[in-house]
This record gives sequence, structure tokens and C-alpha cells, in this order.
Amino acid sequence: MTVANYLDRLCFAMRLLALALLLLPTVPAVAAEPEPWPRSAQAPLVPDPTVTWGRLENGLRYAIIPNQTPPGRVSLRLLIEAGSLMEQDDQRGLAHFLEHMAFKGSENVPPGEFVRYLQRQGLSFGADTNARTGFDSTVYQLELPGNGQELLDSGLMILSEVAGRLTFPPDGIESERGVILSEKRLRNTPGARSADALLAFMLGGTLYPERNPIGTDEVIRNATQADFQRFYRDFYTPERSVVVVAGDIAPDEVAPVIERHFASLVQPEAPAAPPELGTLTATGTDALHFVDPGLPTVIQLMHAEPPLPPADTLERVDQRLVQATAQLMLSRRLQNLGLTPGAPFSQAGAWTTDMAPVARISAVTLQTTEADWEKALAVGEQELRRALTFGFSQQEMDEAVAILRSEFRNRAASAATMS
Repeated sequence: MTVANYLDRLCFAMRLLALALLLLPTVPAVAAEPEPWPRSAQAPLVPDPTVTWGRLENGLRYAIIPNQTPPGRVSLRLLIEAGSLMEQDDQRGLAHFLEHMAFKGSENVPPGEFVRYLQRQGLSFGADTNARTGFDSTVYQLELPGNGQELLDSGLMILSEVAGRLTFPPDGIESERGVILSEKRLRNTPGARSADALLAFMLGGTLYPERNPIGTDEVIRNATQADFQRFYRDFYTPERSVVVVAGDIAPDEVAPVIERHFASLVQPEAPAAPPELGTLTATGTDALHFVDPGLPTVIQLMHAEPPLPPADTLERVDQRLVQATAQLMLSRRLQNLGLTPGAPFSQAGAWTTDMAPVARISAVTLQTTEADWEKALAVGEQELRRALTFGFSQQEMDEAVAILRSEFRNRAASAATMS
């Protein structure tokens, strides 16, 4: 049960000396139109032919992926395209709290029976049953110990209860409040605080800094059954749901089971609209200095721009490939400099992350020391400026292309035995 994965990437965090070079355009937050299923169906890219893609009449989508590594096992996922960004001000933390309530009782599984039911099927909480809530999604996972039809039927039945039949018993809500508050205290670390500060700095004016999935004490302590039912009704809808079945299975045998358990879920005629995500307020060049005892010193030179369109196209693949190649070359330059005697930083790299639909953030990160941060900043800025002004040598390009080509070939060669 973790906050959005991108926080781990932003949080090199540390006695964070984040010096950010920002060119933040004004980007309106516009809700995306429903996409084809699969996403690339209307683009030149060909969807994976080994995957069976489907959509039920109520709008729920599914993907069935045959996979024999390891044999006799099946992984189930239920994706709900709703996370903390969907919350109103009086709901902060409700998406994550709701995730904790998913196995506390439903229309067909009484309170207290979910755990016992899963245990009878050979599953244990934590190792085989888990979930996570992020800014824009919530994911539930079941790792089935076998691939028998009865076990698969039971697993999909459980996920269908989570998708549309939860009851949120008041006793279960009360018992879970302390668990959430304890989790919130454990997350109050220097790394998390630095990530929060950086998020507020880079994405000020948007909902992102105000919607940490862990939420607020007030909501956690006071959320009622009606509060859960409202969020659940608004955003746990078939059109926001995706079921994924991967493992040692036959797709033509799995599809009818998905239909049987999920087809009766009802899509609202007028589903709730997500809140406006806001507009970036920072412009030009600015800097953040964040200090927290016990953290190493890190410098990040950061730039934000509008995100790429959500749909997969060959043009977007080309853009990302060019960007990945350039960032790999810049990272290798910086890493080589970091190995020289007397270098002012020990680790360095360049990366990009999408914060759709608000911004795409690119950064050069340098891990240094309190004594050397100014020297590290100077070297990092010079290398970034040199790359932007003069580009890269043919040798650097050849090395980067060889690395990426090798990586892509290795992934393609191991696709058939991927876990």
C-alpha cells in the first residue's frame, strides 16, 4: 500500500538542496476523452497479439495474458482509474482509506469472511493479496497459488465484489482508523517530507501537492459510511475499471468468467466528473532550498513543460526514444565526471516523469556534499548547457544506441519467459 510510484523517483531525498531551473508554461487541466481499448487500437502501433482484449457492455475493460512463467500460477489485477486526485477537500485520504476497506465486507461476503475465504483458497494477506493507492489510480492484486477453474472463479468473484459491491460496515471503518493513522506516522520521514516540498514547489497551483494519498488526520478520524459510499459510487464505476488476468490460463475459458462476475455491475448514467486539477502558478527561474537533518545533499536542475498526448503514436515513441537517448548520454557524461579524482558529486543522472495532464518534468540530479554543493551545481549546469548548446559526439551516440539496442533486444528475447 504505497503512494504513487513517482514519489520514489522525485525523492532522492536527503538534506535536499533542490535548485530548480523552471520554465513552467500555463497548462489547463482538461479531463481526457475515453481512449480506445487497447490504447493503440487507433494508432499505427500494433497491440500485443498475445493479449486478449475485451470490453463488457457496461464499459468495464479486461486483458487476458497467457503466461507460463511460473507454470500453474495466475496473477489477477483490478485497476480502478481513481485515486487521491479524485477527492474533494473534505475527502482527503478517502481513496486510500477505501482501499483498506476493500476486504471488510461486501454484498456477498459478510464482514470478517473475506480473510477466511481467501485463506481457504490458499492465499495469505500481504504476500498474495495486496493493494496500492496513487494519485490517479487504485490497484488490487491477487496472486493465485494455482490455475484451477474453481480458484480462478473465486479470485475474480472477490475482485468483482471490490469493484462494485462493497458495503463499508461501520465497525470495519472504526477498526481501520488506527491502522491508517499509524501508517501515516510511519510515512512522516525526511524523504517523504522532502518529496512533499519538491512537489509543492514544482506543481504549485495544481491539486497534486494537496492530494497526498495518505490524506489528512481530520478525514481519517471522521470519515463516515456515507462518505465512503459517496466516493465509491462516484468513481468505482465499470468505465473506470480494468481487469487483468495473467498466467497459465486459456483466454477463451477466462473471458466468460469475467463476464459472469462483472457484467452485472451498473455504469451510472451521469457519472461524477473529477475535480479540476488546477493550473501551474510558477513561471520563469526559481529555486527551492530544503533542509532536513540526516539527509545527504542533492541538487536537482529541473524543467517542466506540457505533457505529451496520452495516446500512443509512432511520433510519441520517437520523441521518447530521442529523449531517452539524450538523457542516457548526459547521464553517462555526468557519471564519468563523478569518477574523476576530486569530483564534487558522487552520483548523477538525468530522467523524466509525466505528471499528466499537468506537466512533464525533466531533471538532472547530482548527489553531493554540503561542502561541495556549489561546485557540483556549477559542473552540472555547465554539462547541461554544453549538451543543449553543442549536442553530443558520434562516439557518445554510438555507445548510447548500443546500450539501448541491447536492452531492447534482451527484453524481446525474454518476453516469452517473462514472469
